[in-house]
Parts: sequence; C-alpha cells; structure tokens
Amino acid sequence: MRELGLSGKYTVIVKIGKPEKYPTDPEDYYCPYQITGIGDEKIKYASGVDSVQALILALQSIGAALY
Repeated sequence: MRELGLSGKYTVIVKIGKPEKYPTDPEDYYCPYQITGIGDEKIKYASGVDSVQALILALQSIGAALY
C-alpha cells in the first residue's frame, strides 16, 4: 500500500496484490490493484505470461490511471 498526496487536497491510496496464476489457465498470471481516493475505486487486474510481467503491467496501469 502506498499513500500519495494529490495537490495537498486529496489522499490517494494505491494497493497492489500478489501476482497469482489464473485458476482457469495455469500458464498465465494476474496481479490485482486498486486506486482509492479518485475514480471508481474498483479492483482491477493486469495479466501477464508470468508473475513479473503481471506486476510490471499493473504498475504501468497504475501510472497511466494516476496521470
């Protein structure tokens, strides 16, 4: 979990889960993440061929959402 200040007015919290294998496809991975304080606050997922790629894509998605 990371807490970010946005323009001194808002607090945005970013949570990143542990990458795990898909239950239906044991070869691919997903990494859950959530951004609270702005937007819809739904839990979202990034997918990859391995756990490292899933984590990297989650981080990139978070950066794009915050931008």
